[in-house]
Amino acid sequence: MQYAQATANQIKEKAEEYLPKSEIKKIDTAIQILEKYTPNSEKQVQHSLNTGYILTELKLDSESIASAILHDILDNTEYSEEKIIEIKQSLGTEIIEIIQQVAKIDEIERKNRGKISNKLLAQVVLGTAKDIRTIFVQLAAMLDHLRNYTNLEKNKLPEICKRVQEIHVPIAHKLGAYDIEWELEDLTFKINNPEIYKQIKNELKEKRSFREKLLIEFKEELEKALKTAHIPATTSCRPKSFSGIYRKMKNQNK
Repeated sequence: MQYAQATANQIKEKAEEYLPKSEIKKIDTAIQILEKYTPNSEKQVQHSLNTGYILTELKLDSESIASAILHDILDNTEYSEEKIIEIKQSLGTEIIEIIQQVAKIDEIERKNRGKISNKLLAQVVLGTAKDIRTIFVQLAAMLDHLRNYTNLEKNKLPEICKRVQEIHVPIAHKLGAYDIEWELEDLTFKINNPEIYKQIKNELKEKRSFREKLLIEFKEELEKALKTAHIPATTSCRPKSFSGIYRKMKNQNK
């Protein structure tokens, strides 16, 4: 599947669907700072825009989106102090703190990779984040990396997928970010098992959108029945992911 690459205008237009115009200015300023400090890095700019767009789809606040757009800006240490000062002055301390927390968590992951279990590392990551929006920025960034995995070093993909499955997928689940959890699982499955993924995809006659429609209809009928029976309940549903289908087939020896 070819994923669309987000543009600056698309981010602002998506954000305008649920944020007041006064908040869009922060996003616009973040985009300007990104372009200023990454003039010759098309891939980095595109990754940053994609990360920001993912958070507009989740309807997160302008601070989260601006932080996502600038989450990689401190990776290049050139002009680091200048960048920090400009972001503080233009966007406030809240956003620069989220960006610095993202950088800190990335460093913790790098330093502890292979030294402690990924399960423990996931707990450390969650415990380190002072602002939960930091984790959403990191999840969105990882999701974009996997969507565009052909940009990553091929020999590192198995290890990246392992970390995603054991660190980021459980974190997404814990935070209730189920759409991100589902897509991360399916993308790692696709990368690790391309032929099986293709086979399952071809054998699924109904498209995902059709399966979602059926589930929504069933959910509505179930909620009506619960209401009629005066049973208070919250319902949710989603189609089974390709990786989930494969695990079930494997458990049933099919």
